Amino acid sequence: MATDNLVSGSKSSNLYDTIIIGAGMSGLTAALKMASEKKKVLLLEQHNLFGGLATSFIRGRFQFEAPIHEFYGLEAEDNMTEIRRFLEAARVYVDFYKIPEAYRVVLPRENINVEIPLGVQSMIDVIDREVPCSRAGLSSLMNLCKDVANSLKYISFKDGIEKISKKVMGSHVSFLKTAGYTAETVIRTFNIPQKALYLIYPYWFYIGIPVSNISFTVWAYLMADYFNEDGENSIYKKHPLGMDVKSTINSLGIQADYNTKVKQILLKDGKAVGLETSKGEKINANSVVYGSCVNKLYSGTSLGNGRKLINNKQEFYVHLVLDLPPENLNIQNYSYFIGYTEESGSGPYTYQTLYPINYITAICLNKIVPNCASVGTTEISISTMSNKRMEDSDIQAEAYSDYKKRIAQSMIQRFGDVLGVDLFKHIKEMHISSPLSISGYSGLGSNFAYSL
Repeated sequence: MATDNLVSGSKSSNLYDTIIIGAGMSGLTAALKMASEKKKVLLLEQHNLFGGLATSFIRGRFQFEAPIHEFYGLEAEDNMTEIRRFLEAARVYVDFYKIPEAYRVVLPRENINVEIPLGVQSMIDVIDREVPCSRAGLSSLMNLCKDVANSLKYISFKDGIEKISKKVMGSHVSFLKTAGYTAETVIRTFNIPQKALYLIYPYWFYIGIPVSNISFTVWAYLMADYFNEDGENSIYKKHPLGMDVKSTINSLGIQADYNTKVKQILLKDGKAVGLETSKGEKINANSVVYGSCVNKLYSGTSLGNGRKLINNKQEFYVHLVLDLPPENLNIQNYSYFIGYTEESGSGPYTYQTLYPINYITAICLNKIVPNCASVGTTEISISTMSNKRMEDSDIQAEAYSDYKKRIAQSMIQRFGDVLGVDLFKHIKEMHISSPLSISGYSGLGSNFAYSL
């Protein structure tokens, strides 16, 4: 990390209020915020398009929309999220698609195959029918989740921290009583039948943290927002969102440079005062916003003081285009959570091993987004996760391609078994993303969990 004086150059003579590194979702959001405050901003992106990991890609004659994202409560005009209000205030208008249900849970060894609806009461009704005597515990748990979520939302207000010492003790007892405990520790106090827990656990398992480790505060907030009382959630396609934000940024006069990598952030008296690009150009600024992953910042620069951040969870993805529409393939739902193996008391949701596959998630975009695939075809993505890092394995370079194919075949087989369909007979196009392919695109390192 350099601390030398800045020199004159094509941009250095123009002092920027802020330089933003990375034009992914966080960098684009920062650029919109700064522009709304009339700041002079320079946005730098290492790739040739905006969006970061929120991108699409083409294989054969098909374009895959790799990333999608879910929002909660967007349909209620009188209760829009902060993100939705921010986007609309910035004149970024996004096409949102309503999610028809929460997810389908399939646990073959537990004889579970259940569609879980959105909405707290609807969710509880379905689970209680499947697992009698679970209603009381689930109702109490979800009420607690709602209380904790409301406390977090209160604290997140601009003056929440100032108010906390005066009001939190009296009005946010649930938040204080459960803070510091894991989700599993708190959930167990409600004596909910194990089979019922299997039905509410899968959605947040995919983030890579089991209930035995994740903070109850975080888990409660996610559960309360996802199973909201309105019973209405939406998704948006991230790549188009990036393009929409780009158009708005251009209209606001923000300078944005593609194909520009940052070599180092320049410091003076412990404060960021600019940066140097890989081309050797030094640029002045009053501040620098790092819009990429902190893993990359702290592992790759002296800001980390030698620390290396490691996420031990790694994901594999297989993206497919199939030659029939979803209804002809017995695909009934938008999202599936499928678990097979009980290991070390973790239940059917485990990623202790990558192969054989123990747990997969599957998404069928057709069930929500019209015309996402060619007429008469289906676009699906299947993912699995492991806490065994590829760089710690004994896989040789020459075996890497076969290893990827084996993982993909296993995921496809697992999903096909659930559907009762031989998916291999219907594949028109396929793409496999491994931790290494993700690393190659993002530069985040192969220990980064999430993909394109």
